[in-house]
Amino acid sequence: MIRTLLGIKSYTDAQTRLVAIRLAEEAAGVVDTRVDIINITIDELVRLGYELPAFRTLDEIAEQAHAVAEAALHRHIAQRLSADQRQWLDQLLETELPARRSLYQQIKRSAKKATRKHLDLVLDQLKWLESLPDNDTLLDSVPATKLKHLANMASALDAGDMKDFRPARRHLPPSAIALQAAIDSRLVPRNLLDFLANIEHWTGFTRHFGPQSGDDPKLRNARERYLLTVFAMGCNLGPNQAARHLSNGVTPHQLSYVNQRHMGLEQLDSACRDLTELYLRLDLPKLWGEGKKVAADGTQYDVYEQNLLVGMHFRYRRMGAVAYRHVADNYIAVFRHFIPPGVLEAIYVIEGLLQNTVDMMRIMQDLHAPENQCPPPMSPS
Repeated sequence: MIRTLLGIKSYTDAQTRLVAIRLAEEAAGVVDTRVDIINITIDELVRLGYELPAFRTLDEIAEQAHAVAEAALHRHIAQRLSADQRQWLDQLLETELPARRSLYQQIKRSAKKATRKHLDLVLDQLKWLESLPDNDTLLDSVPATKLKHLANMASALDAGDMKDFRPARRHLPPSAIALQAAIDSRLVPRNLLDFLANIEHWTGFTRHFGPQSGDDPKLRNARERYLLTVFAMGCNLGPNQAARHLSNGVTPHQLSYVNQRHMGLEQLDSACRDLTELYLRLDLPKLWGEGKKVAADGTQYDVYEQNLLVGMHFRYRRMGAVAYRHVADNYIAVFRHFIPPGVLEAIYVIEGLLQNTVDMMRIMQDLHAPENQCPPPMSPS
């Protein structure tokens, strides 16, 4: 009766198991772990309106599908390997004297940073990788997720471990790691400060920072100081640790001064709004959702007890404060506020709607919690 009401088809070994096996085999052709296969199978069964079987059944189906997909991949690559490629892959595992190192170890060696000191080494490594037999066409039908998994597995193994594998499996990981190494050598190294500088170029979000009085910042290289402070505080390094690792001579006092005197809450919110607007122009968040509805809930955090927001949370049975958030369906936190435990979180639903600049049509709130229950409106009489 419940299944009929909800429109759910019952799980039967005769029919639904075949559907689950087909879904698991399709997922195993793309992802690598049993956990991912199980998650995809569950999502598809729910989407198709089927009742879920016991977890042990799903685990067995995923294990079988993973084994079938791995064997099929090994056979596919083995059939495409030429005799010269097989010989070259076997030679990778042979140890050369007197260095006592194999070519397999040389492939696994990561390239150094492209500095002036290491540029010649990087170029030599790239030239040697490009001289290796072409693996692009050999692995062109293998999904990128599987290539990454195979390359990571090959990086964790040494030549002795690889010799213990069957030929079909032994030839596959070195091919994947050789291709991955060639790709990584062509990539230009980037760091987080480079990304911050690019974002500043496109949005100019540091224009919101400055003295609380509204005067012009009397700082030398103000934008650079702001970006360094955002990096130091945003990464949770703090002024001391960040100054110790930065090479431009900035001091902990300079970072701390900017953080305390030039970055207020309203200024940070304005900068975050610029970044959100830029992010919403991209295609990726549009695949996750439209940003028309949000989920509202609070998370308890342990903070210093000498704080007006600290209190005993009756559900968690410990001291702390609550971080209340609205997170949109495109994974953007559109509203956040720290509140003391015991306060009606439902009150902040309205505040979030008033302060939020993103259009929202629907609020999905965690109303099962007692602190979210709003009292009924009073009668005018």
